[in-house]
Amino acid sequence: FRFKPTEGLKPMAVKYYLRCFAIMGSEIPTFRTAGAISSIKMALLVSIGNYQIKYSFEQNRRGVVIWNDYQTLKNIELPVTIEDVPDVCIYLIKGPPRSQSICYCRVPAASLLKEQFLAEPKWYQLRADPGRGTKRQGGIALTVNPGAVLLKLGLGLAEDAIDPQFAWNETQLKKKVVDLAPYCLRVYVFQARHLPASDDNGLLDPYVKVRFCGKKDKTKIHSMTTAPLFYETLQFHEMLPKDKNYGPDIVLQVWDNDRFGSNTPMAMLRFPLIECVELASEASRFPQPVWRRLTDVNGEHVAGELLISAALIKKREASEKFNKPEAITPQMRQAWVEVTALGVRQLKTYRLRTPREPYVRIDVPAPNDGGTYVKTKSSKKPSGRNANFIQRRIISVEMPENALYAQQMDLRVYDARSISTPLLGACTVDLAKKMSWNADEYEPPQTELFDDTEARRREDERLEQERQAAALKAGKPADDDDDDFDDDLAADTNNNQHSTTTSQMPAALVAARSRLLSKMSKKHLLEQILPILISLKANLEKLKSPILSNLMHTLRQILSKYGDDVNHVLSQDPHLALELEYDLKHLMKQNELSQQSPLPSRRRKAPNSTPPNARRQEKNTPSPHS
Repeated sequence: FRFKPTEGLKPMAVKYYLRCFAIMGSEIPTFRTAGAISSIKMALLVSIGNYQIKYSFEQNRRGVVIWNDYQTLKNIELPVTIEDVPDVCIYLIKGPPRSQSICYCRVPAASLLKEQFLAEPKWYQLRADPGRGTKRQGGIALTVNPGAVLLKLGLGLAEDAIDPQFAWNETQLKKKVVDLAPYCLRVYVFQARHLPASDDNGLLDPYVKVRFCGKKDKTKIHSMTTAPLFYETLQFHEMLPKDKNYGPDIVLQVWDNDRFGSNTPMAMLRFPLIECVELASEASRFPQPVWRRLTDVNGEHVAGELLISAALIKKREASEKFNKPEAITPQMRQAWVEVTALGVRQLKTYRLRTPREPYVRIDVPAPNDGGTYVKTKSSKKPSGRNANFIQRRIISVEMPENALYAQQMDLRVYDARSISTPLLGACTVDLAKKMSWNADEYEPPQTELFDDTEARRREDERLEQERQAAALKAGKPADDDDDDFDDDLAADTNNNQHSTTTSQMPAALVAARSRLLSKMSKKHLLEQILPILISLKANLEKLKSPILSNLMHTLRQILSKYGDDVNHVLSQDPHLALELEYDLKHLMKQNELSQQSPLPSRRRKAPNSTPPNARRQEKNTPSPHS
């Protein structure tokens, strides 16, 4: 059955040309049949609407398939408007005896029409075909790396296609693919940062695998980190096209090593060969590295970046051998890192067990395992989930002279239990902004927040405040998670909805803003300041400090003003709550006794009913009998 739309439903159509020069495929999945020595051949299908271009089946050699074929679809009828023109679909088909589509890619027609026939060859990342019903085809995990194809596509109107300036020379295009020269490719892998976590504790055991022209090599494995320092150089010797636009991409994959199972691919990066710097000799210095964002197999951006660079060295002959490349470790200098550990907040349970006595391990890595670490003392005050440390540590480390190579400081929180010390969580801190010799990004100490969580929270509160203000200006209340603020805001709005004029609206806005700021300050006082004051009380008692009375007076003021909320905060430590309540009652009793007791005096004079001013007047006034 073939649906035939009526004439009135058909859009206006014009004639187009679709040109496609299929060059090669890289990292193509390799399939083998039982008992066969060679792999199954692969073909390519390019379609737009009901029109198709089929390319022949070619041999798959270590994931590389070369078609080097140019075909054209002439005078195909497509809609006039760009929005109605269908996408160009690319299908990768595994070969006979049974042909089957395994991967595909969609190319928007609008992007091709914008460039017409002047676009350079481009690598198109393939995706696993979800219509196959399984993620694995013939034992190959297509979701790990379905491969990519290098095509030169052109789509335009028929009258533009016959213009000489848009003509394609088929002979020259094919010659560029086969015009090869021997090269040595060097991939410099320096370090990574903010890699996506694989384990529940927020860490992974990463290593980088590099694929090029069907060959692969990998770096060393680094344990338990999201910011490894590799500083390794990987070499590949291949015959490559002299025109780098027709050469294969460099594929870098970040894997997580698993000791007891299969390794897991985390992210990947495609480095175009055209961006490789060509060095004069093998002794030349490596090019300046650049931080590049990682993606998944579908090309979508994920967390993490790689600091890499790549270079090509032209060889005199294919058999020429190169020496081992020199180390790429940057120049280092001695430095000291000062860390002030205040505490942790809202630690999660680990295997259904609440943290008891957490502590923080601070690691500053360095190339060639030259890093160091320090640990804070474990603490359970005021509770295991919200422990306070208030400790200062100074670490002697090696830091690079160039801030581009600055390492990440690892912060790991462990639970000091009697049997084991499980890792509860981890994060990293960029040390590039802490280097005093980094004039562009240096931030002096104590000029920033200790944690970006607080900054994000304040930003969210600022946005919420602006939303509330916009709602008030519009004359209707906005939704808020705080019930009290909703009630107050709704009451103010209902009372002033008919009586409040435009000139009175700023007063209501100021009142709502003041209530919101008071709630923010109260939340910050109870969640951040109160635990620190309680920990400070214990330290002052040990030192028998004279300012303990001032601290107790402050706690009494907080308890009297926010009694129920303070009791809720102290509910996790009942003993501390009772102790604080007893100390406050004792302090109040002492204050009452001091007010009732009379002040000491040296000598009391006899009471005189006559005021001093009256006696002075009587003395100066003459008597009537004088």
